[in-house]
Amino acid sequence: MTTQLRLVGLRTIPQTLGITEEQPTATDRVGRLIQIALALYLVPALVVVLVVGAVGMLILATARLFVGHGGGAAA
Repeated sequence: MTTQLRLVGLRTIPQTLGITEEQPTATDRVGRLIQIALALYLVPALVVVLVVGAVGMLILATARLFVGHGGGAAA
């Protein structure tokens, strides 16, 4: 049993991939405004989460330092 390979020619990519040089439509502008609004809302929330986490880790590190010095050779 023999197999024969067929060569398939390269097809051109159609222009329907969204890469056009037209002016943006109203729905594109609304979508962009939603993205900007979400970014303006979520970036400060992310900063708050990171700051709270950093403060919590600092408190834990300080507590471990104090507990480590008072424990003696119990470790």
